[in-house]
Amino acid sequence: MTAPDKNTAKAVFWQHHIQQWRTAQLTISPPVGAAIA
Repeated sequence: MTAPDKNTAKAVFWQHHIQQWRTAQLTISPPVGAAIA
């Protein structure tokens, strides 16, 4: 695996992880989640 591919995979992983976390925050506490998102 080349460096660019590894970086891209890492970026996609974190983007997906952060999106899931934001969704969870919105589910738990809409006002706080909206402020974070």
